[in-house]
Parts: sequence; C-alpha cells; structure tokens
Amino acid sequence: MVEISKFKKSALAQLKGRKAIPFLAFLIVNLVNLLFNTISILFPSLTKTIPLLSLIESVVTIFLFFAAIKTIFILVKKNEPVTFSDYTSGFEHGFQPLLANWWETLWLMLWILIAFIPLIIYMIVTSETNLIGKLPLADDYTSALLYIKALFSLIANASPVVWFTFAALFIVIILKSLQYEHIDFIISENKKLSVTKALRFSIEFMKGNLLSGFLLKFSFIFFYVIVRSSNLLVFPLKTIMAAKYAKITSYAIYFILYAIFEVYYYTTWANFYLDAKSKAIEKAKINAQEIYNSNQNYFNNNSVDFENPKEIEDLIDRLYY
Repeated sequence: MVEISKFKKSALAQLKGRKAIPFLAFLIVNLVNLLFNTISILFPSLTKTIPLLSLIESVVTIFLFFAAIKTIFILVKKNEPVTFSDYTSGFEHGFQPLLANWWETLWLMLWILIAFIPLIIYMIVTSETNLIGKLPLADDYTSALLYIKALFSLIANASPVVWFTFAALFIVIILKSLQYEHIDFIISENKKLSVTKALRFSIEFMKGNLLSGFLLKFSFIFFYVIVRSSNLLVFPLKTIMAAKYAKITSYAIYFILYAIFEVYYYTTWANFYLDAKSKAIEKAKINAQEIYNSNQNYFNNNSVDFENPKEIEDLIDRLYY
C-alpha cells in the first residue's frame, strides 16, 4: 500500500500544471468514441449498411489511444511541460500500436476461450440456450433499479457451472490484463521493437508485481464506479427528452469524466511500469551475469561490460529471447 500511495503521489505531482495536453489527448479519444456512438444511435441503419464502421472506430481509437499513452509516458519521463508535438510523436510508430493491440487481444481472447470451455461443454450436454442471449437490455427498463434487479435475478438463477465459468473468466481477465498492461509503454520507448517481444517483456516485467498491480488497479475502483455510474443518468434524462438524446447526453458526460479519470490512472500506471521495469532489469542483470560466468564459451566473448547498457541489453536479448 505504501508503494501504491507513492505512485499516486508521483502522478499528482507530475500532472500539476502539466495536465492540459494529456487531458486533451484522452479527450480526443473519448470524443471519437462519442461520435461513433452518436452515429449508431441516430442512424442505426447506417451501422447495418456499413459493417466496417465498427472496425474503423476500433482502428482509429487504437492509434489515438496510443498517442495519449505516449504523451503520458513522456510526461513522467521529463520535467519540462508536455507539448503538442509530444502528443503527435505517438503517431510516428506506424502500425506498431495496431499490431500490438491485435496481438494482445488475440492472446486475451484465447485465454477467455479456455475459461469458457466448461460452459461450452455444459451447453452442449444440456442443450441450454446461451446465457448471453438472456441478458436484459437497459433500453427495456424505465429505471436503473428495475434493470439491476432483472440482472441480479438472472444471475441468481444460474447453474453452478455458469458461476464457476464466470469466476474463472474473471480471474483470467484480471491476471492476463495485468500481464499485458505494459505493452503500450514498452513500444512507446522503442519504435523498432516487435510486438511479440514487447508482450514478452510486459509479462517479464510483471513477474513478482502481479499483486501490487492488482492492488493498484483496485485502488481506483471508487473513481471508476463513479465515472461509470454516469451512464445511469440516461434513466432520469428519459423523463425530459427523447430516449436517444438522453443516451447521447449520458454518453457525453461519461466520456468527458472518463478522460479525466484516464489521465490520472495512466500517469500512476506509468510510474508503476517504470518501477517494475527497473526491478526486472536489475534481476535480469544478476541472472545474465551468473549465466555468462558459467557459459562464457557459449557467447564466444571474453568479457562483457556489465556497466554498459547496450552490452547488457544485447546479452539479455540473447539469453531470453
């Protein structure tokens, strides 16, 4: 808990007087999301006629989000004010952010599929209909209370297999999300690094830090719930305006609040990343020195300067990757 407090205090100190550009960066991401959500609400037929619309939204969001992440990373790495050019530097990585996102998503989906195997087997054996299809839709209810009541009623009547599957899914998502969390920070440091290696580095950096990472994430739960709850404003707004405009308004409030939350959250997480990376490098140096000392012939090298960062990087790369 002491370290968590340290990371948060560092984030607040780093953002003091320098939060404008980071906020703008995340606001742009969220405004784009708001735009696409508004289009889908006002013109639902357009979403059906242009099936690639969601793909376009996803790709655009990935690039914008990475630029925001790099802005945060630059913020924590230097003491000078963050400039707009720092933000635009996030677009100089080519397709690297897109590939990283897809590679991370692929692995996460594979793990989710594995977690769902018990439920899939159960559905095949019992011929049960898909639970997802039974989930209540918010638009069908006049108040948030009735919607939450219907949701809990469905979950309460679920079988033990369903409970077990969703518990396993919850654990898998948390664990793997934590392991993959650093990938954007890693590639923001190196434009030439492959996304496969970046993901392996992220997993390596999180070894011994999973509990700290979880506690750090959990410490933001209150802020996240408050921001997320802003979506419930759609219910009272329905009493004074048309349902579609109420939904758009609630989305607008949510996305603006979420941009503020993201600036604080990712600045804190960037400090955590740098700390985890530092610990991993120190550990790797020790391992590299021990392995090198006992395998000098393997490296065909008489000596390695363990004070030279480049030689350490090359040696670690040969040892592990």
